Amino acid sequence: MFLHPTTRLTDSAPGLKVFGMYFKFFVADRKAACASLIRELEKNPPAILVPAHGDVVQRPDLARTLLEMLRKKAG
Repeated sequence: MFLHPTTRLTDSAPGLKVFGMYFKFFVADRKAACASLIRELEKNPPAILVPAHGDVVQRPDLARTLLEMLRKKAG
């Protein structure tokens, strides 16, 4: 599948992802922001995610998947 170069640079290709541009331009402390989101997801694991773009995500491993993505983003 061909992806526009901007899509690769911003890591915003189709699919379920953490919005990297948010952490690059709007968050002063990426690790603290990720830690806060991780704590919230651990307290209240979601069963459904309704994104601004794309399909609604409803699957049993949603919370685990989101936590893994945020931990990776936190570095």
